[in-house]
Amino acid sequence: MRIILLLLSLCCLNSVVFGGVKEEISKTIVRVKSGNKYSTGFFYGNGNQIIATLHSIGNPDQIEVFIPSEKSWCSVRLSRISKKSDLVLLNLSECTSANYLKAENITTSSIDTKVFTVGYYGSNDKYQDRDFTVGLIEGKRLKDLLEPSAEQEIRSLGFPSLDTEIVYLKGQLLHGFSGSPIVDYRGKLIGIADGGLENGAAGISWCITASALNDLKNATDAFPRSSLKKVNTLFAEEISPSNAKTVSNGQFSFQLIKSRTFKELDATGNYTQYPEMGMYQIMQALDQEGIAYNNFSFDIYLEATTGATIALPKGMELKQENGLFYATTYDNQVVILIALYETYDVMQMSLEFENMLQEATGVYTWQLDSRMSFLIPYYRPDNVVINRKSFFNYQPNRYLIEALAAKEYTFFGVATVFKESFDFNTYEFTDQDLAAQFVLALQLTTFTN
Repeated sequence: MRIILLLLSLCCLNSVVFGGVKEEISKTIVRVKSGNKYSTGFFYGNGNQIIATLHSIGNPDQIEVFIPSEKSWCSVRLSRISKKSDLVLLNLSECTSANYLKAENITTSSIDTKVFTVGYYGSNDKYQDRDFTVGLIEGKRLKDLLEPSAEQEIRSLGFPSLDTEIVYLKGQLLHGFSGSPIVDYRGKLIGIADGGLENGAAGISWCITASALNDLKNATDAFPRSSLKKVNTLFAEEISPSNAKTVSNGQFSFQLIKSRTFKELDATGNYTQYPEMGMYQIMQALDQEGIAYNNFSFDIYLEATTGATIALPKGMELKQENGLFYATTYDNQVVILIALYETYDVMQMSLEFENMLQEATGVYTWQLDSRMSFLIPYYRPDNVVINRKSFFNYQPNRYLIEALAAKEYTFFGVATVFKESFDFNTYEFTDQDLAAQFVLALQLTTFTN
């Protein structure tokens, strides 16, 4: 009993210490605004310098930082640029801070070390913390984390260097956290959050090691103005507060993070060359029908705590009712139903989701359409399991496409229901273009990396 009590005491003490360090780190961070982009930065050096990320600078001649302790914005000057590590150094002439991370207060990390960051999520003007665990990855360079399609995009952009040393973090970096400090429980800086590279509808995140700050202070790179447009589609852009939207059911919150055409998503996801199971086949079928799907536009929503990612045809309004997320067309002829749950029994939750669909649609006689259904679930290398199935029903005329996904203890179910939209003489949709857009949207719905 004494051993148990001692362990409990140590756990409580650890929590108090960690919390105290977080409060101290929160005093060093700032919110960065440049052009229409919002991100995070932190005071460094002697208190009159700020570290931020290069890809978050939307206008190099217009950069401001919000200092929480002063509750005011302050103009800053772009001093140093390191394209190699995607970092910038900002100088303040009028504002300084007594709270900053010192150059000598950096360290390296070991596997399974508990670390955290404090930053600004999207359009939220209040900072928040995020916990991570340092993970194991073969190799320490950025190129070791990226798939070939993402490597190609990085090369075409010109930064960061694929040889940049990174720290692999187990956890989900939030949009807007680029530039936030990654710190261990002693308050030692191990890296700078740099995640946000687009990979189609999903994303890839990483942390630049703190040692890159030594190169930054002597960097002489020029600002890559010609890359601004490409940065906006390659990196997960932080949408300005006027355009951002968040829908929450109390437990989970989906935030609109970007709007892209399928052509733009394919440019980073490279679905033709590196397709997720089913996507390439669908694209081939649409090509045969002459459907111009590259011009379809989608709104991408992210649930940051789980990585669940929804793609909706652009302009559809995401809503929630009784814990269930949903969206409908203006005439209510197409309905999208979205469920997200934490569970120890993903298989059982999958069955419950399908039972819910039967009750919601009032249809209990669905027949499988094998042409658009996986024969077996698809197992991704990152331990995500996805199954996609399609069904039709004669009376009433209904067609159902569903995606069932699981990642560790999270179940993610999405279903699209078409009403009076299927021709049972030809066994095709009456409006092929409309159906194609929703089919692609469901295919893009996934768990981000």
